[in-house]
Amino acid sequence: MEQIIQVKDLRFKPFISEAVILTHVERMANEINQTYRGQTVHLVILLKGAFIFGADLVRHLQIDHTIQFVKLSSYAGLASSGSIREEFGLSMDIKDKHILIIEDIVDTGTTLHYFFRKLLDAQPASLNIASLLVKPEALKYDIPVRFRGLDIENKFVVGYGLDYNDAARNLRDIYQLAE
Repeated sequence: MEQIIQVKDLRFKPFISEAVILTHVERMANEINQTYRGQTVHLVILLKGAFIFGADLVRHLQIDHTIQFVKLSSYAGLASSGSIREEFGLSMDIKDKHILIIEDIVDTGTTLHYFFRKLLDAQPASLNIASLLVKPEALKYDIPVRFRGLDIENKFVVGYGLDYNDAARNLRDIYQLAE
């Protein structure tokens, strides 16, 4: 029987194990290493959700890189609010630099659509996205996710940095909302 866990007022069931997650993280890092070989890439890790994925990804990088953190928010509870709050933005000039946005999950794409277009206006040499999870069914925008871990169903997930009202980020596995 599956181990159901309680997170605040909701119940979740196991979905993706830590072992599977880490296999995809390593594969993605290898793709990034090949793509940016001989160049410096500036990683822009979106907080709060992508901090664990970003940390694990960075451990596998063998290329020159810097790390920046940005905090954007569009979620309230289980759903996207539709509006973007930029709690703190990018503090570097990205013109003519190779930029890689690190995201935990691409859901509706609202946040990334906003941020990607904003960064494009700053004229980087290249701009790509690495996301551990993508929900193709939920996408409202055409988001160019170059480095992709797993495509998943349009169901709410927590763990491995993903949260429900700031809870459950610490779980090693990813859990899916139980029906």
